[in-house]
Amino acid sequence: MSTTEILNAEEIQFKIQRLAWELYDRHSRAKTLHVVGIKDNGYWLAEQLVTRLRDISDIDVTLHELVMDKDNPVLEEIQIDLPEGAELALVDDVLNSGRTLLWAVIKLMSFR
Repeated sequence: MSTTEILNAEEIQFKIQRLAWELYDRHSRAKTLHVVGIKDNGYWLAEQLVTRLRDISDIDVTLHELVMDKDNPVLEEIQIDLPEGAELALVDDVLNSGRTLLWAVIKLMSFR
């Protein structure tokens, strides 16, 4: 089976750095930011973003892992400790149908 490289390691790191700057730009006035990574690769990406955000800003950044059953998100009860009214960024590694992100947003909105 043949594979096609879309981005090499250096390009991936550059994209992550750009995303971190984008997050900083959008939340530069925030005192705190909660970055929520969807389990597995979304959480890995969130970790990378948090590391870079801490390097480039003085925002107090807290990392959270969101564990969801991606095959059956409707029944999943989310356990995450977010303060009311918290600014947050939801991170996942891919966007196919958007179903997982949609359910994550719906569940996280219940914390408002």
